Amino acid sequence: TRLPDKVLAKFPNLFPSTSLAFHEWSKHGTCSGLTPEGYLSLAKDIKASVAIPIDYQRPTKALRVTADDLKQAFITANPDFTDTTVVVNCSGSGRFLKEIYVCFSIDGEPIECSRELQKNESRSCKNADFLVRNVK
Repeated sequence: TRLPDKVLAKFPNLFPSTSLAFHEWSKHGTCSGLTPEGYLSLAKDIKASVAIPIDYQRPTKALRVTADDLKQAFITANPDFTDTTVVVNCSGSGRFLKEIYVCFSIDGEPIECSRELQKNESRSCKNADFLVRNVK
């Protein structure tokens, strides 16, 4: 089933783009057993539950970190997370932070990320450290 525009409109700014919202619904929501509104409500609650460490909230200057240090900052800010709940993804042959995955169960509880995501971390973030770009 398609994610209805009127349902998505009830959750402004949940996703950075409508195309990502449609993708997430198609990939995860349709097999969750939830209604579109139930899925987006759960996604909103999960997103709100993640504490972003202060150093990573709209940094004004770029900073260089290791994957372990970045993950530890998220674990410190979110005590229910583990080193397998948070997965880092790099770009530019491992030179730049691309994205951070935080994995949750259908009940909204932090869980271990898939082996595939964990392997991708070691492949994409293979350098000793990487650059977290500043927000312009």
